[in-house]
Amino acid sequence: MTVSQRTSQSGAPEPGGTEQPLSPSEQHGRELFVQHCGSCHTFDAAGTIGQIGPQLDDIAINEADILHAIRTGGGRHSHGAGGKTGNMPRNLVTGKDAQDVAAFVAANASGSSTP
Repeated sequence: MTVSQRTSQSGAPEPGGTEQPLSPSEQHGRELFVQHCGSCHTFDAAGTIGQIGPQLDDIAINEADILHAIRTGGGRHSHGAGGKTGNMPRNLVTGKDAQDVAAFVAANASGSSTP
């Protein structure tokens, strides 16, 4: 079996035209995000349009910050108060579910702002 790979004029592989598929954990995280987070957060990767929380497409955020926000409620971006205020309840998801949501969001958030 031969795999076809497009190359540039320099011979380097060109990036694929499609996005990488989600891992099983990220897929589970996406489903949980839609169910528990999507009514508040707009996030293109999940297809959600929320009106309360920050738009996650605009934020460059890592898994640790996401897990912190899930545990404590809110995050560094909530209402400009360093995550100390906000409407996001604590521990909306926990354990492996929280890790999966964090993995999904971190892998798909590509905003230009920094946490």
